[in-house]
Amino acid sequence: MYERSVYIRPETRALKRSVSAAVARRKRRYHGTQSIALLLLESNCLELPSMLIEDTVLEPVDKVIWLVMMISARRGGGNAALPTLVELASIANVAARDTVSRTLSILRCRRWLTVCHTSYRKGGRQKGSAYTLHGRPLPVADTLYLDPDYLEFLEKSTGHGHARVQKVACDVLGQLSN
Repeated sequence: MYERSVYIRPETRALKRSVSAAVARRKRRYHGTQSIALLLLESNCLELPSMLIEDTVLEPVDKVIWLVMMISARRGGGNAALPTLVELASIANVAARDTVSRTLSILRCRRWLTVCHTSYRKGGRQKGSAYTLHGRPLPVADTLYLDPDYLEFLEKSTGHGHARVQKVACDVLGQLSN
């Protein structure tokens, strides 16, 4: 299996500090009971990445959802609430929120999207998360630094309810084991 590299890019270390600060600010302002998903934009997401368009694993819907999330984060100054699955589906003109959910899993598998923080309520219910959208797939070492549950996520995704997510997760795991 993949051996963790000791080299983490300086921009990824800075991103982690930025995520921690954004989460802390959100926690201070949070007084409700609804889950909050925070979306941060990595600094290299200033223009449409050609690598996204050229990624042959991603389908057009995956690319459109990525673009919708990028626009949402940009409108928030690089730090905004992640639109809900219903909102993402509506903006991207996708009929089903399951399609959006599948896309988010595939973007995470391919490291275009990283879960950087998850907080839970008493009893284990998820309270909020922080995601980072990347202008290119994040290197594996950096992904593991930001998302220690990434490998576990990939392994669970091999049993996902959608065959395409299963295939992408298996392919990524296969690449990591080589």
